[in-house]
Amino acid sequence: MTGSNDYSVHPSAIGHRVEITGDLDTVTVTCQGRLVARHDRCWAVHQSITDPDHATAAARLRHQACRASLRPVDTPVEHRELADYDRALGLDTAATAEGQGVA
Repeated sequence: MTGSNDYSVHPSAIGHRVEITGDLDTVTVTCQGRLVARHDRCWAVHQSITDPDHATAAARLRHQACRASLRPVDTPVEHRELADYDRALGLDTAATAEGQGVA
């Protein structure tokens, strides 16, 4: 943020310390000596200035993170017969019918 405006930074800088410099015309952001943003300075107040490349990169990262969270996990899972649940919940109709003398 410079003044009262927000300027986008490439998402590769997330979690890293950045250095922001500004002059009358430009706002520049570097991360470990690498340029991660350069914007024309905006003199209006409370503006959000977003570089389209930053927005595209962020959308790509969100998509990758979403896909990664949907990957199947190779974890063995016990499979039970549905009748086991019926018996556990007292819904075993065959056992209930036998107990009541109904065939």
